[in-house]
Amino acid sequence: MTFLNGCKLFIIIFCGGFNLNSFSQAYPERPIKLVVGLAAGGPTDLIARIIAKRLSDQIGQSVIVENKVGAGGSIAAEFVARSEPDGYTLLWASSSLALLPIVAPMSKFSPDRDLLSVTAVAAAPSVLLVRNDSPYKTFDDLYKSVKAKPGELSFGSPGIGTSSHLAAAVMIHAGGLRALHVPYKGNSQVMQDLLAGQIDFMFDSTLTAMPMIQSQKLRPLAVTPISRSTVLPDIPTLDESGIAGFDMVPWFAIFGPNGIRRETVNRLSEDMQRVVLRPEVIKELASRGSEPYYKNSQDLKKLLGNEIAMWKTKLEKMGLNLSQ
Repeated sequence: MTFLNGCKLFIIIFCGGFNLNSFSQAYPERPIKLVVGLAAGGPTDLIARIIAKRLSDQIGQSVIVENKVGAGGSIAAEFVARSEPDGYTLLWASSSLALLPIVAPMSKFSPDRDLLSVTAVAAAPSVLLVRNDSPYKTFDDLYKSVKAKPGELSFGSPGIGTSSHLAAAVMIHAGGLRALHVPYKGNSQVMQDLLAGQIDFMFDSTLTAMPMIQSQKLRPLAVTPISRSTVLPDIPTLDESGIAGFDMVPWFAIFGPNGIRRETVNRLSEDMQRVVLRPEVIKELASRGSEPYYKNSQDLKKLLGNEIAMWKTKLEKMGLNLSQ
């Protein structure tokens, strides 16, 4: 009896001292893979590598960026969705993730259903650009010219369905304008033709546009968020410029496969909040044309769902078909 009572006492003491949160406290015990669905060297990849380095410093484990390119990012997204839900394979995605159900409806993949939202990290506004020697000094100059010559002025984008294309398409539709869309296979080609005068304007991420703006090769006319950007504080928004209610915030966020423990998600989200609010990280992001845009798991889930619904409605009203 004494022996059994001693065993019971040992079990009670052991269980009482055992912390169920020890699973989350142990995470991460090995390197984390951050999967990017776009090519190395582009804006999305660039910010991913900055954040991976800073997150690695925060958690004491390597965060390795791996590019899985193709199908507008859906290959990477579906790869992560099928991964083990242990928090060691994560997706780095931009706000274009919300367009996947629209661009590729046959894939039956829906990010709000098939991925778990972890944390939003940063944002990089789109900016309306013309070459520096352009006759258009302000947004109003460009607007009046497009209005006076419907279908004659042209704009370029890195491809149909990109944030650059959609920003221009929404602006043109909202402003009752007509302009020729020239899709390219990459952002550098668009910029080259804008500088050469082959096209009249473009939207671009501040991530890639800032060097051209700072060297005075391109002139910014307006930014897409409803509020002015800290990256270009002197440049008016499209809402201020007369396109009422225009609000597009290209963001970057981390997602994972469904089934990751809530403790692990919370740990990642809290660590990321610490990272993006550090003054040196804010400064580094700003130098690259980006700014912190932190949202926790629940807020990111709500944001993604809202944007999927918003784009479906908006594109239907515009009569713009992006499906492949």
